[in-house]
Amino acid sequence: MFKGLVLSITMCLLFTVSSQAKPIKPSSTCGQNKLLIAWHPYKPFSYFNDSEDALIGYDIQLLSSILDNMGCKYEFVQMTWKRTLVELERGHIDIGMYAYKTKSRKDLNFSKPYRNEVVNIAMLSKNGNKWSISQLSDLNAQGVVVATDKHTWYGKEFERYFERYLAAAKASQIFHIHGLKNRLDMLVAGRVDAVIGDPITMRLYMQEMHNEALYIHPYKIYDEPVHFIFSKLSGEINDDFLSRFNDELSRQLVLSKH
Repeated sequence: MFKGLVLSITMCLLFTVSSQAKPIKPSSTCGQNKLLIAWHPYKPFSYFNDSEDALIGYDIQLLSSILDNMGCKYEFVQMTWKRTLVELERGHIDIGMYAYKTKSRKDLNFSKPYRNEVVNIAMLSKNGNKWSISQLSDLNAQGVVVATDKHTWYGKEFERYFERYLAAAKASQIFHIHGLKNRLDMLVAGRVDAVIGDPITMRLYMQEMHNEALYIHPYKIYDEPVHFIFSKLSGEINDDFLSRFNDELSRQLVLSKH
């Protein structure tokens, strides 16, 4: 049943482009230099498929279709999310994916939103009914030990929670662990009680790594749109490029619904 659920979710996210659709004319702003695009393993949105020897995923396919129709050359470069933000701000990388709009990212440009991303609390199935959670403060009150990533944006509510309980010397209940796979390993090993992240991604990785089902708590920490993100220091991206990109993004999103 679980495999069927994952398959149905993944199939819903697959991006298809109509062969009859007419792409817009290649943008004159796409020069001879390749656009450098940062990515990291994040199923089902961006990941390397060994059997196909190809980089795939919903976000990868969507962005590739947009840039192909704009006539741009591009290359995907793997790096962590933290490094992605640094390299975008320095102008060493041109484009990033799956970005939330935050005040700290005011020096970067954003596309129109292209999908929503949800953040939930995940636990081992055997602990699904162990705690009653209706707000983040319940985690602290009930002694739930949580693994998270301080470099990932989980919304304003979590940011306030994180700062409040670190200041209250409750750091022993909140662990910063880089990499979702590492956080799930800690969950299976019993070193933490819960992991915070995208429910689809967490289920996929847990099934792949440990063949165990997760309990995704219905309480949503965050449910907001994500965007493609662009360096303002890129020599390849200007206002005309961004306008054409957003036009093509809108067109692709319409096509994907048919």
